Amino acid sequence: QRRVHGEIIRGVKMLRRSSALLSPPQAFLREVSNIGQDQIPWHVYDGKGQVLGRFATHIARVLMGKHKPTYRPNVLCSDHVVVINCDKITLTGRKWDQKIYYRYSGYPGGLKETNAKTLRERHPDMLIKEAVRRMLPKNNLATYMLKRLHLHTEAQHPYRDVAQLPELIETADYSVVFDTNPSWGPAPAAK
Repeated sequence: QRRVHGEIIRGVKMLRRSSALLSPPQAFLREVSNIGQDQIPWHVYDGKGQVLGRFATHIARVLMGKHKPTYRPNVLCSDHVVVINCDKITLTGRKWDQKIYYRYSGYPGGLKETNAKTLRERHPDMLIKEAVRRMLPKNNLATYMLKRLHLHTEAQHPYRDVAQLPELIETADYSVVFDTNPSWGPAPAAK
């Protein structure tokens, strides 16, 4: 009886070790396959003339999967997002000169700063990527969500041949997709 009890305990310890070796990304990616999504939808957004913060909130919402009824915060249920015309994004006020982006090398005196205008000239896609990254949850899922964000400075993108064709979402459709006060409610009284 004592020998059997020892084998059971050893078996339980081995199970604990094997589940500990399974990294969190594999765990939640396996869970995604159970949802039944065969094809992940692709959305195309045009950044021409869009205000950076408002535009990034819509993109972050789709990347998190909050636009779906099957949204779960611990599961990767986002769609692919393609943004074209990244370099034609706008900022309000004097933010092109006043908005500062910082990066730190880890060494003493290694703090670098760049304003938004200089960043747009060097890396036009980084404005949108940084804004969206800061709106995503601060966990391991954010890395996988950001991999589904595809940024392009031209009006064309190379994702036309994917299994499910990307759909272009116009600016006017933002209010339809993400409307918190739906217009299908009671009609206003006629005067």
